[in-house]
Amino acid sequence: MNISIQSKKRLIISLVVFITIGLMGSYLIFQAQKNSKASGESIILTFDPPSNALSTTVKSKPSASMVVRGYMFQITFDVSKVTITDIKYKLGNVSNGLGDDNSTLEDVNKNGVIKIQGEIQTPTGRVLGANSADVANITFMKKGTSPSILSIKSDSARFYAIDLNGALSEIPTTADSKFEIN
Repeated sequence: MNISIQSKKRLIISLVVFITIGLMGSYLIFQAQKNSKASGESIILTFDPPSNALSTTVKSKPSASMVVRGYMFQITFDVSKVTITDIKYKLGNVSNGLGDDNSTLEDVNKNGVIKIQGEIQTPTGRVLGANSADVANITFMKKGTSPSILSIKSDSARFYAIDLNGALSEIPTTADSKFEIN
């Protein structure tokens, strides 16, 4: 088997290019995992009810300062005991067509679910410090005298952040918070 010098050069160049691409790809994958800032951070959602008022504020409590771009979660309630009268976004704006606001109160009060989905519409997002930040304010009316509960569905809770590479990544979010209305 006689291989020409030209064929040997092509084979060597192809191998060098293949190995270089493989090494660069591996470096980028491992570097992205190493630089991902969101991997050690988390957010906890809670209710912060003011006294003697029929409203509550959902607050986020980040584990560290981070830049967020958006969020979503659902609040459930018993439609036979509570009517939602106002939904105000405190962190960014409602994601039009995705999140509930005052324009969708009829559906909210029919289904017993508030879909809170907001976004920060600036290219750089919004910095959440390590202190609590208001996310949304919910105002409601009670029907009757029996107690009821507003509850954040933990499996629906998501926050999204901008990592060090400028990519959007999900932040682990918990929301086992309940707000009892007496």
